[in-house]
Amino acid sequence: MTTAINALTKSTRPSLSTTTKTARQEVKQRQHAEPIKFILDKDTRDVVGWLYKWNTGALVPMWKDGACQNVIYE
Repeated sequence: MTTAINALTKSTRPSLSTTTKTARQEVKQRQHAEPIKFILDKDTRDVVGWLYKWNTGALVPMWKDGACQNVIYE
């Protein structure tokens, strides 16, 4: 299972702090991701999302119905 993201267009907003620029630059570099773990509800063990690892090394959750609090990664 692979996910792709389109290149982001350049923003016309004023300049932001260096840390924000770094984060935006990383998002622009993300080209593909693969799911590496299930995110499960701790009580019911139902799948509530997946943890993806991007080509940049970033780990990003993808939730089925919004972020959950009481979860485990498996």
